[in-house]
Amino acid sequence: FVTAAGTGGTLAGTAARLKTEIGEDRVTVILADPPGSALARRIETGVLFNEKDREGYRVKHPFDTVTEGIGLGRLTHNFTLGLPFVDHAVSVSDEEAVRMSRWLLAKDGLFVGSSASLNVAAIVKAYKRGYIKPGQRVVTIMCDSGMRHLSKFWNNNYLASFDGLDISEEEKNQTPLEFVKAE
Repeated sequence: FVTAAGTGGTLAGTAARLKTEIGEDRVTVILADPPGSALARRIETGVLFNEKDREGYRVKHPFDTVTEGIGLGRLTHNFTLGLPFVDHAVSVSDEEAVRMSRWLLAKDGLFVGSSASLNVAAIVKAYKRGYIKPGQRVVTIMCDSGMRHLSKFWNNNYLASFDGLDISEEEKNQTPLEFVKAE
Protein backbone atom coordinates (compact mmCIF):
# COMPACT_ATOMS: atom_id res chain seq x y z
CA PHE A 1 0.00 0.00 0.00
CA VAL A 2 1.55 3.30 -1.12
CA THR A 3 0.14 6.69 -0.17
CA ALA A 4 1.06 10.23 0.79
CA ALA A 5 -0.02 11.73 4.11
CA GLY A 6 -1.45 15.07 5.10
CA THR A 7 -2.63 14.64 8.67
CA GLY A 8 -1.94 10.91 8.38
CA GLY A 9 -5.48 9.66 8.97
CA THR A 10 -5.84 7.76 5.70
CA LEU A 11 -2.36 6.28 6.02
CA ALA A 12 -2.85 5.21 9.65
CA GLY A 13 -6.36 3.81 9.26
CA THR A 14 -5.78 1.97 6.00
CA ALA A 15 -2.37 0.60 7.01
CA ALA A 16 -3.67 -0.63 10.36
CA ARG A 17 -6.65 -2.33 8.78
CA LEU A 18 -4.64 -3.95 5.97
CA LYS A 19 -1.95 -5.28 8.29
CA THR A 20 -4.52 -6.51 10.82
CA GLU A 21 -6.83 -8.19 8.30
CA ILE A 22 -4.31 -9.52 5.77
CA GLY A 23 -1.28 -9.97 7.99
CA GLU A 24 1.71 -7.95 9.10
CA ASP A 25 4.10 -10.05 7.00
CA ARG A 26 1.91 -9.98 3.85
CA VAL A 27 1.43 -6.20 3.54
CA THR A 28 4.09 -3.58 2.96
CA VAL A 29 3.17 0.05 3.67
CA ILE A 30 5.13 2.80 1.94
CA LEU A 31 4.80 6.53 2.64
CA ALA A 32 5.00 8.79 -0.43
CA ASP A 33 6.39 12.17 0.61
CA PRO A 34 6.64 15.49 -1.28
CA PRO A 35 9.51 18.03 -1.22
CA GLY A 36 9.89 19.86 2.08
CA SER A 37 8.11 17.29 4.19
CA ALA A 38 9.98 15.72 7.09
CA LEU A 39 7.75 12.64 7.36
CA ALA A 40 9.90 10.39 5.14
CA ARG A 41 12.97 11.26 7.18
CA ARG A 42 11.03 10.32 10.34
CA ILE A 43 10.26 6.88 8.86
CA GLU A 44 13.82 6.34 7.57
CA THR A 45 15.83 7.65 10.53
CA GLY A 46 13.43 8.05 13.44
CA VAL A 47 14.11 11.80 13.50
CA LEU A 48 11.63 14.43 12.34
CA PHE A 49 14.08 16.80 10.70
CA ASN A 50 14.57 18.34 7.31
CA GLU A 51 17.94 19.71 6.16
CA LYS A 52 16.51 23.20 5.76
CA ASP A 53 15.44 23.14 9.43
CA ARG A 54 19.01 23.05 10.74
CA GLU A 55 20.33 25.88 12.92
CA GLY A 56 20.96 29.10 11.04
CA TYR A 57 19.11 28.01 7.90
CA ARG A 58 15.47 28.18 8.99
CA VAL A 59 13.33 30.58 6.98
CA LYS A 60 9.63 31.41 7.32
CA HIS A 61 8.54 29.67 4.08
CA PRO A 62 11.41 27.28 3.26
CA PHE A 63 9.69 25.13 0.65
CA ASP A 64 7.98 26.00 -2.54
CA THR A 65 6.33 22.90 -3.96
CA VAL A 66 3.61 22.28 -6.51
CA THR A 67 2.05 19.49 -4.45
CA GLU A 68 -0.65 20.66 -2.09
CA GLY A 69 -2.28 19.19 1.00
CA ILE A 70 0.30 16.49 1.68
CA GLY A 71 3.55 16.32 3.62
CA LEU A 72 4.32 18.03 6.91
CA GLY A 73 7.23 19.25 8.98
CA ARG A 74 5.54 18.12 12.19
CA LEU A 75 3.93 14.98 13.59
CA THR A 76 0.17 14.85 13.94
CA HIS A 77 -1.64 12.48 16.27
CA ASN A 78 -3.08 10.58 13.29
CA PHE A 79 0.33 10.11 11.67
CA THR A 80 1.80 8.95 14.98
CA LEU A 81 -0.88 6.25 15.18
CA GLY A 82 0.23 4.97 11.77
CA LEU A 83 3.98 4.93 12.45
CA PRO A 84 4.12 1.29 13.64
CA PHE A 85 2.56 0.15 10.37
CA VAL A 86 4.82 2.02 7.90
CA ASP A 87 7.66 -0.07 6.48
CA HIS A 88 9.36 2.36 4.08
CA ALA A 89 9.19 5.92 2.80
CA VAL A 90 10.11 7.49 -0.53
CA SER A 91 10.45 11.17 -1.37
CA VAL A 92 9.08 12.23 -4.74
CA SER A 93 10.26 15.43 -6.44
CA ASP A 94 7.95 18.00 -7.98
CA GLU A 95 9.37 17.11 -11.39
CA GLU A 96 8.54 13.42 -10.92
CA ALA A 97 4.99 14.22 -9.75
CA VAL A 98 4.32 16.64 -12.62
CA ARG A 99 5.77 14.31 -15.23
CA MET A 100 3.76 11.38 -13.85
CA SER A 101 0.53 13.40 -14.09
CA ARG A 102 1.21 14.21 -17.74
CA TRP A 103 2.09 10.57 -18.47
CA LEU A 104 -1.09 9.31 -16.77
CA LEU A 105 -3.19 11.69 -18.85
CA ALA A 106 -1.45 10.85 -22.14
CA LYS A 107 -1.25 7.06 -21.66
CA ASP A 108 -4.23 6.20 -19.44
CA GLY A 109 -6.59 9.15 -19.82
CA LEU A 110 -6.42 9.87 -16.08
CA PHE A 111 -6.60 13.58 -15.19
CA VAL A 112 -5.22 13.49 -11.65
CA GLY A 113 -4.12 16.05 -9.10
CA SER A 114 -0.78 16.40 -7.37
CA SER A 115 -1.45 13.89 -4.57
CA ALA A 116 -2.60 11.07 -6.85
CA SER A 117 0.28 11.74 -9.22
CA LEU A 118 2.78 11.71 -6.36
CA ASN A 119 1.34 8.39 -5.14
CA VAL A 120 1.84 6.75 -8.54
CA ALA A 121 5.37 8.16 -8.91
CA ALA A 122 6.13 6.78 -5.44
CA ILE A 123 5.09 3.31 -6.60
CA VAL A 124 7.66 3.46 -9.40
CA LYS A 125 10.33 4.76 -7.02
CA ALA A 126 9.54 2.04 -4.45
CA TYR A 127 9.78 -0.58 -7.21
CA LYS A 128 13.15 0.78 -8.35
CA ARG A 129 14.40 0.60 -4.75
CA GLY A 130 13.26 -3.00 -4.38
CA TYR A 131 10.48 -2.31 -1.86
CA ILE A 132 8.00 -3.67 -4.39
CA LYS A 133 8.84 -6.90 -6.21
CA PRO A 134 7.75 -7.89 -9.74
CA GLY A 135 4.34 -9.56 -9.64
CA GLN A 136 3.29 -8.04 -6.32
CA ARG A 137 -0.14 -6.42 -6.10
CA VAL A 138 0.07 -2.69 -5.35
CA VAL A 139 -2.68 -0.49 -3.96
CA THR A 140 -2.75 3.30 -3.82
CA ILE A 141 -5.35 6.02 -3.62
CA MET A 142 -6.14 8.23 -6.59
CA CYS A 143 -7.36 10.86 -4.18
CA ASP A 144 -7.67 14.01 -6.27
CA SER A 145 -8.75 15.13 -9.70
CA GLY A 146 -6.79 17.53 -11.86
CA MET A 147 -9.84 19.81 -11.89
CA ARG A 148 -8.93 21.15 -8.46
CA HIS A 149 -5.37 21.85 -9.58
CA LEU A 150 -5.89 23.92 -12.73
CA SER A 151 -4.37 27.13 -11.36
CA LYS A 152 -1.08 25.58 -10.23
CA PHE A 153 -0.27 21.91 -10.86
CA TRP A 154 -1.86 21.90 -14.33
CA ASN A 155 -0.87 25.48 -15.23
CA ASN A 156 2.29 25.42 -17.38
CA ASN A 157 2.87 29.16 -16.89
CA TYR A 158 2.84 28.68 -13.12
CA LEU A 159 5.10 25.61 -13.37
CA ALA A 160 7.62 27.56 -15.47
CA SER A 161 8.57 29.47 -12.31
CA PHE A 162 9.94 26.24 -10.78
CA ASP A 163 13.33 24.78 -11.71
CA GLY A 164 13.14 21.48 -13.59
CA LEU A 165 9.45 21.68 -14.44
CA ASP A 166 9.85 22.79 -18.04
CA ILE A 167 9.75 19.38 -19.73
CA SER A 168 11.37 19.11 -23.16
CA GLU A 169 9.70 17.31 -26.09
CA GLU A 170 12.29 14.52 -25.86
CA GLU A 171 11.62 14.05 -22.14
CA LYS A 172 7.87 13.83 -22.77
CA ASN A 173 8.46 10.49 -24.52
CA GLN A 174 10.16 8.90 -21.51
CA THR A 175 8.43 6.22 -19.46
CA PRO A 176 8.06 6.42 -15.67
CA LEU A 177 10.91 3.93 -15.29
CA GLU A 178 13.07 6.50 -17.07
CA PHE A 179 11.97 9.74 -15.41
CA VAL A 180 11.39 8.55 -11.82
CA LYS A 181 14.74 8.31 -10.03
CA ALA A 182 15.54 5.56 -7.53
CA GLU A 183 17.08 7.97 -5.03
